[in-house]
Amino acid sequence: MKTSIVSLSLSFLMIICFGSALSAQSVADLQADLNNVKTNLELHHKQFKTGTNLIVAGIISASVGSLLATIDATNEDKNKASKTVRTLSTTVVIVGSGLSLAGWIVQLDSHKYFKRAAMGFTPDGLTLKVDL
Repeated sequence: MKTSIVSLSLSFLMIICFGSALSAQSVADLQADLNNVKTNLELHHKQFKTGTNLIVAGIISASVGSLLATIDATNEDKNKASKTVRTLSTTVVIVGSGLSLAGWIVQLDSHKYFKRAAMGFTPDGLTLKVDL
């Protein structure tokens, strides 16, 4: 209890010190910077999620194609229908692999929003560059 009162008092002291040091213009600039960061992080999340969905769809598609190929390989009857299934399974596997690759590229591309939000990776972690 005593620790929380001390930390709460210290927080109020910091707010008072920083509140008096910041002008209305710098507060407005800081708010604009924070809005920029929030917007870019939302865009990053949306694009990253789209990439993840593409990857999952590609994995499912490639799995279905592989399953079709496995079923066809165990089929004893090697007729024209089997050739059609073989072609279909190959096509589905290729399309699924392409979807997964496209999803991975979309996920990598989503990291551009970190730079637009004035964020960067340092040895200490993720940092935000804001001018006060």
